[in-house]
Amino acid sequence: MNTAKIKSVFKKHWLIISLVVLLMSSVGIIVWARYEDANNKMKRTIVSLAETDEKRFTSNLLTRTESPSPKTYPVSDGAKVTIDGVDYYKLQVIVRNYTPTDTLHFYETDIQYTLTAELVNVGGTAITDSAKAAMVLYGNNSAFTLENGKYSMSDTETLTAAQNSTPHDKTYDFYFNAALLDANDNVFVKIDATPTNDTIRSDVGSLQGIIGISRQATEIVKTWSGTFSDEGAALNNQNGHDVEASAYDGFNYIIQGNGARKVSLTWDNTKLELNPFSISELKSISDAIDGTDSTTWSQTSTGNNTTIVFKVDSERCPRYDVQFYMKGEELDSWDTVIGYVTFNPNVTN
Repeated sequence: MNTAKIKSVFKKHWLIISLVVLLMSSVGIIVWARYEDANNKMKRTIVSLAETDEKRFTSNLLTRTESPSPKTYPVSDGAKVTIDGVDYYKLQVIVRNYTPTDTLHFYETDIQYTLTAELVNVGGTAITDSAKAAMVLYGNNSAFTLENGKYSMSDTETLTAAQNSTPHDKTYDFYFNAALLDANDNVFVKIDATPTNDTIRSDVGSLQGIIGISRQATEIVKTWSGTFSDEGAALNNQNGHDVEASAYDGFNYIIQGNGARKVSLTWDNTKLELNPFSISELKSISDAIDGTDSTTWSQTSTGNNTTIVFKVDSERCPRYDVQFYMKGEELDSWDTVIGYVTFNPNVTN
């Protein structure tokens, strides 16, 4: 086709040709933008712990097993209390609208639920003997009530939707007579926590458990640690390929342990920034553990370092997930990142 014919075709169909060229250009721009966006998301990310709704109605001792087996929990002298001259061991059952591995996220609406507890033997059969029933108390030293041939109690509570970035939970105290540690026919508490709203129940399900006490051979060592979780994830990512720290904009840091104590977390504030929500969460839980102690929480800066001191208690939360973000220059090495953060598991002053 000669030049004259090409010009003739263009003049005749100029509108259609222009539209086709514009459409092809737009597609190219969209594809490139999506490629760039996907590439950036792949390169700049923080390893996250995705949580489903059902994991936001949780408990420290109850599970979603519909037919739970009786389970005993070792008790130590630290859990012993004396009531009216009789020794008891306290077990705490906590019902939550979040999971401790992701306390920054909550179930988005209120969860009203009914908790029922019934005294049973190891076979799950209701206890009818008043002497055995008197060996377990709950709450404010209350005895279980005999009704319809069962010793039981019931309580309806509401875990409110997240407010002020604060997790919500309810703690139930059960007191087991110390004599049950040596009893041939033990006494258990069969517990069920079920949301009263059908829609919420379909989302989160219900929680069950049959709990009792047992002897603890040795005292549990009370210790806490702080580690970066992303380092391990990177080392095992992509069939063992070692991803450098610069592959992330931020890093997950896990604080976990056993017992109650005061700890501290220090970081170089010229290199890293601790997520403000993580700070608020640690302060909120620390205050809830012992808000009357003015030394329980503090935040100070000296030179390039910022230090927060806070209280931890595994009975309330055995694990805390916080996030650090790069501040300024990229940090290539995991060892470099680790060197900018120090965790002290035992603050004495």
